[in-house]
Amino acid sequence: RLESRLLTPAGAPPGQECYEMRFAPRGVLSSDAHGSRTSETVIVLTGALRMTVGDEHFDLAAGDVFQFQADAEHVYENRSTHETRILDLIRYV
Repeated sequence: RLESRLLTPAGAPPGQECYEMRFAPRGVLSSDAHGSRTSETVIVLTGALRMTVGDEHFDLAAGDVFQFQADAEHVYENRSTHETRILDLIRYV
């Protein structure tokens, strides 16, 4: 229900990763909390995505950019009947 591809090239600065993620319809990814001060930026390329960070929900559509502190549990959820594609930029501090 999910395909994830690392886009960060070899030799990139440490502490940063970029992933392209494709969620099948109704696909869900639950993520444990990352280390303190880790942040993520999600860019929705196509489709729609619900992000849950802790107890808060955020509904995103194509073209939306969402940044959050990833030191809490978080969930990516494609609630649509079509594929959703995102870029996920993770910065570890």
